[in-house]
Amino acid sequence: VEAVHSSPTMAVVMVSGGGARSLTWLLAVPGASRTVIEARVPYSARAMHDVIGHELDTAVAAGTSAEMARAAYGRAVRLRPAGAPVVGIGATAAITTDRPKKGDHRCFVSVWDETEVITYGLTFTKGLRDRSGEDDIVSRLVVRALGEACGIDADVTLELDPAECLEVTRRPHGDPIDRLLSG
Repeated sequence: VEAVHSSPTMAVVMVSGGGARSLTWLLAVPGASRTVIEARVPYSARAMHDVIGHELDTAVAAGTSAEMARAAYGRAVRLRPAGAPVVGIGATAAITTDRPKKGDHRCFVSVWDETEVITYGLTFTKGLRDRSGEDDIVSRLVVRALGEACGIDADVTLELDPAECLEVTRRPHGDPIDRLLSG
């Protein structure tokens, strides 16, 4: 986290469903104001609608984290000091709760910058960890993704089970005029 705060890159970070511990870690280390422009936790469906502008088919998906990161990037561009490099981070997770879940326990963390979106996806082995253990991994992944976006070899271990595999995808934004013309 100290290395992240030493880089010139600033960020707006949004987490939902898990990963909130990453905000504590980022803000607890001196120098946080050099990195964190804003931190948000849009937890309810209504709050998420306010962030991304529409209802979700599913809250925990790669597309959702990318939309959160895009919204975070837009805020970072508007709120940054003149010329500061910025990224938007979006994280969404479905982790252990007080009732059985039918679907997978999983998370997606996306980083949006001026040229591309990088998404990290992870499905947990159900029953292997408690809520705190799964949240710890989501939070570590948020810090790792931010570190990598800052150009730092973020040596953040995730302590995954051999059956768990981190998937990373990169997608360039393409030309903004072409995107505008195509709707």
